[in-house]
Amino acid sequence: MKIILTLMLMLLMSSTVGARDVFWYDINSGIEQWKKVVIFPLVDADNPDHFLINRDEKSELYWKNKYLMEHFEKKIKNMHTIRLSPDIKEKGEILLDKYSDLLKPFASERERAEAVFERTGADLYIIPSYRRKTFKLDAYKRLQYDFAEQKWKAEFDRRMDSVGAANGFTGFIHVMELNIKGYDVEGNEVFSFTDERHNAAYDERSQFREIAAHVRQDIEDIKSGKHDFANQSGRIKIGFKDFLLPTNLGLDEHTLRGIYFALKVNALEKLEPLGEIELVFDMDDPTPLDYYVTGEVHQWNLKSTWVTSPPTEQYKMNGWIFDAYVSMNMQLVDARTGTAVIEDVYSGKTGRIMDAYYIALDEFYTQVSDYFNAKRVGQ
Repeated sequence: MKIILTLMLMLLMSSTVGARDVFWYDINSGIEQWKKVVIFPLVDADNPDHFLINRDEKSELYWKNKYLMEHFEKKIKNMHTIRLSPDIKEKGEILLDKYSDLLKPFASERERAEAVFERTGADLYIIPSYRRKTFKLDAYKRLQYDFAEQKWKAEFDRRMDSVGAANGFTGFIHVMELNIKGYDVEGNEVFSFTDERHNAAYDERSQFREIAAHVRQDIEDIKSGKHDFANQSGRIKIGFKDFLLPTNLGLDEHTLRGIYFALKVNALEKLEPLGEIELVFDMDDPTPLDYYVTGEVHQWNLKSTWVTSPPTEQYKMNGWIFDAYVSMNMQLVDARTGTAVIEDVYSGKTGRIMDAYYIALDEFYTQVSDYFNAKRVGQ
């Protein structure tokens, strides 16, 4: 059984430039024209009605909120920001207190949007959610991440021998997830960004800074019009058909959107420079196609292996090594004949699952680009 991704979500496009994260936005939302944004404090990902606020300047939570808001305010151009933060004052009044009524639970996102617009006049508001989990893994040597259940499992469902356990083998896997959603004046979700990190040990502040930089760059690219999909023109029309995913991915709609639309943005980045390609993103578009892209992902796996360096090595390592692997069959099909002009298995392997996906995509679209370059030379 497979998950079939179609263009039913065609109003959305993804942008993953500069980051291997999951990010999409509504190209018809007019986000490029927005001028004022309200940035909310972090919310508990497991309890979306609970904002994570700490007024102690020495607390980690205070730092995260302050850093995220300052990063947005400084880097996103042509937008006035209203930061609901305990360190920002307006006419002597702390903004977090001034707009505290916006932090209460609302029956719907539309009701919150109406309140935000009425109180601030903002045409966009951003709510970041945060989650951090630590898995303590005793006596396991090899693990595999179950995307559907969102948990780590013993790959072969067996424990290490009692000697290994007795020698104190214990591992920790830390998971940090940041999700940032943007809403318009009617409470419609117009963009969503998620980045998740699995690490054995890390500097949490460094990871948080890196993720914040990724989402800032994505939004900045949208505002600057970097992905101007409306002005494409070319004599060769390429569309997209069904893209099949393995069921172990689960049914997280945000992730599925991001995976599918990353397929299209990668095509845009690779093929648009050829100057003669026009990508047709909407399957309902009546434009006759010359070619279309289709495919099926066979493997989408994230594994981890506990590695212990021999005591004789100068640099010792005790911890988890992460191994992400994506393998997929991809086709470029001649729409007039139904014949695949390019068909092969493409794969990517690295430490992060979206990185592996991009490696495989890049390999496929490089071959597609070479195909059209060869046709042009032969004419």
